[in-house]
Amino acid sequence: MTPTSTRTTALVTGASAGLGHEFAKQLAAQGHPLVLVARSASRLEETAADLHRRYGITAEVLPADLTVDADVAAVVERLKDPARPVGILVNNAGIGLLHNFEDNPIGAEKTT
Repeated sequence: MTPTSTRTTALVTGASAGLGHEFAKQLAAQGHPLVLVARSASRLEETAADLHRRYGITAEVLPADLTVDADVAAVVERLKDPARPVGILVNNAGIGLLHNFEDNPIGAEKTT
């Protein structure tokens, strides 16, 4: 599919490896511009270049460790930017606890 400027931008966390990388690849194949988020800037740059080369899409790199409050705030600010709207969010980064999210105390979420 040919990318167009009317495609919805997707932000993918954990985009440099595993399932996050696969989500990014699938979205790029559909022509979506991407915002790639993960801890390693160099791996994100490699991923962005590869997806651009393969699919012709634009891929913005946003290095962030989502266990660090300041990095989370940077991702939130990017999501809130009205000049560069994000219409698809794939929140793939992180870990999970063995309970439903709403049943986990905030302390358990922040220390895991």
